[in-house]
Amino acid sequence: MDLTDRQLKLGSLLMLTCHHALLGLSMRYGRTRQGVDLFVNSTVVVATEMAKLATCLMLVLREEHWSIQRWKRKLYNTILRNKMDTVKVWCNVSVWFKR
Repeated sequence: MDLTDRQLKLGSLLMLTCHHALLGLSMRYGRTRQGVDLFVNSTVVVATEMAKLATCLMLVLREEHWSIQRWKRKLYNTILRNKMDTVKVWCNVSVWFKR
């Protein structure tokens, strides 16, 4: 593993940790404020998942040296050709949506 892979993994872990900490704190703060309309938790979850998706797509694009063609090929190979991993992820997602 070269230094850039290590930095990418460490950066991803750091971003995920900060994301979860800030999400919990901001939801708690939003729920405890008085005189403010409350938000729906599922809306916040969907918004944060969309932000994570955009971040992940950008990280893959960066990993492919900003080449859109290589980025699309990487996504195709990872998502469509690696069907068992995709099914495993979608099983977890389907449980979340059934809640």
